[in-house]
Amino acid sequence: MEAQRKRGREPVQLGVVSEVIAASTDFGYVSYRVPNIHPLIKAGAEEEALHTRDFAKTASTPAGD
Repeated sequence: MEAQRKRGREPVQLGVVSEVIAASTDFGYVSYRVPNIHPLIKAGAEEEALHTRDFAKTASTPAGD
């Protein structure tokens, strides 16, 4: 967390973000070439984890749009 603060960022304290939505990304190196963001938006039930069959079903509904 200290490294983030040195860059002017204030990290979210542990335990603030639900483990259901806590995630990592695989496109960190892409940001060296092109601008990018990784937003999180609510599309399903709070207890519905990403990368699951339930989430895939939700993604194909109007809520996923």
